[in-house]
Amino acid sequence: MSTDRLPPMAALSRHKRLGVGLVIVGIVSGVGLAWSQPTSYTAETRLAVGGGSLTAEAVPGFALASQQMASNYARYVNNAEEQGALEAKLGVRPGDVQGVTASPIPESNVLRVEVTGHDASVVRTAAAVVAASLIQKVKDSAGASAEQATATLQEYSDLSTRVAAQQLASDAATGAVRSAAAQAGANLQDLQRAAATAASDLSILKVQQDALGQKYRSEVSSGTDVAVTLTVVEEAVGTGDDRLPRLQQFGIAGAVLGGLAALFMSVWWERRASRRGRERNGVDPSGAADGSATEEPTEEPTGAPSDTAAAVTGVGQRVH
Repeated sequence: MSTDRLPPMAALSRHKRLGVGLVIVGIVSGVGLAWSQPTSYTAETRLAVGGGSLTAEAVPGFALASQQMASNYARYVNNAEEQGALEAKLGVRPGDVQGVTASPIPESNVLRVEVTGHDASVVRTAAAVVAASLIQKVKDSAGASAEQATATLQEYSDLSTRVAAQQLASDAATGAVRSAAAQAGANLQDLQRAAATAASDLSILKVQQDALGQKYRSEVSSGTDVAVTLTVVEEAVGTGDDRLPRLQQFGIAGAVLGGLAALFMSVWWERRASRRGRERNGVDPSGAADGSATEEPTEEPTGAPSDTAAAVTGVGQRVH
């Protein structure tokens, strides 16, 4: 079989040392290139949205509202603005802080603040500074006054007490109706009327309670500085760097490029050796043998007709 048509992998199998060598060179080159790139470090801190008291956190819907607030507060962090402010506040060179992001942790009232840069100590300090700045922004953006939030919460607490008392009264009136129904000659109409009135009053109180709870949640969502607190639950710590992933990525890329180079060179080497072998064996590279070429027609000697004519003339003279 002609090596001109040798499959690439078969050609590579004939030059295993070349393939292994080029792959190693590619890996070393990729790792060296990755090592020369600056390393990016990441630090993060975590903040939690909470109520200012246990009573506040006991309001129905507060947990869901705090999750929504965590998502809203994350939008306060602007990447470009924070980078410029941090570089000026920390006195670092432009570009040392690469990125500032904030994102809520799903299904929780905790948000994560992350800072990336080329200096591990700088990014840790920057994460703490961003957290403190975010806490201050939340306080400055308070939508309701402390007195209003406190008054709403107190109204809700008082109304909850009334709802509990009315619930007991309604249950007692319902129980009286059931007891009277088992006795002959009991005046059920008055008892039923009292039970209906108690149930109606209970329904009205529950509607008022729900309205106050919604009002309080609205005030909480708008950022009341007393009812809601934003606190640090995890101090700024370094979470890692991109050196190892970058080394792996560049090393794999170098190995692939080295393998492709080995494959190309093996195929080229085999075809070159094949052409040289064919030339040494007297075979034209196009496939035709040297002896199969068409021979050129030989020309007759130009002097042959003249010699024949001269001989004929001499014979004729002797006859005469």
